Amino acid sequence: FGYKANEVLGNNVKMLMPSPFREEHDDYLGNYAATGKAKIIGVGRELRGRHQNGHLFPMELAVSQVTRGGVPMFVGLVRDITRRKKAEEELRRSEEKFRAVLGNTKDPVYCLNLPALTYEYMSPAVEQVLGFTMEECLDGGIDFFRSRLHPDDREHFEKRMTALLAGGADPQPAVEYRFAHKSRGYRWISDSRSMVHDAAGLAVAIIGNLRDSTLRKEQEAALQQR
Repeated sequence: FGYKANEVLGNNVKMLMPSPFREEHDDYLGNYAATGKAKIIGVGRELRGRHQNGHLFPMELAVSQVTRGGVPMFVGLVRDITRRKKAEEELRRSEEKFRAVLGNTKDPVYCLNLPALTYEYMSPAVEQVLGFTMEECLDGGIDFFRSRLHPDDREHFEKRMTALLAGGADPQPAVEYRFAHKSRGYRWISDSRSMVHDAAGLAVAIIGNLRDSTLRKEQEAALQQR
């Protein structure tokens, strides 16, 4: 807070609070003394503290009540979380930029969490390839994709997912399968993936992109028939 201990001792703690909490503090204590109902005592929360120079900073506050010689006292623990909040804000901005870039890519991009097999992200372009909206794909999850795979491709899909969960390595980073488009029947989908690992080397996610490869597959089939 910028104060020395002797500058604070003996003064009302509200000197460390910004408005409007500073003005409300005495009423809050009076209400607590009368009713015994606490809004912050026993509950940790994030607040803003007021530095001696007037600037406000984010902090964590935990307050507990103890009794000494029959007299109630309050013990507070304060932690300045300015660095953490700054890091969280930088991360939020980075994620916004990341999503903005992916949201404008032609081919849909997804992020699949491991081992939960839940989709954390799906770019809006997925509707152009699969016929389903981003929201429909995210809500349906991995089971949604499983259910719409061509029957002849499901076994390979399941073996691949089992291998990923068992060893954390992708035996086939790029694969093609037939997916039941919302309105155009089965379409060939090219699925290219990259594994994401944590600091310990464990696989925690898959980043992939999808592309409609139906036209290419049809052209290849036509060439083989000549």
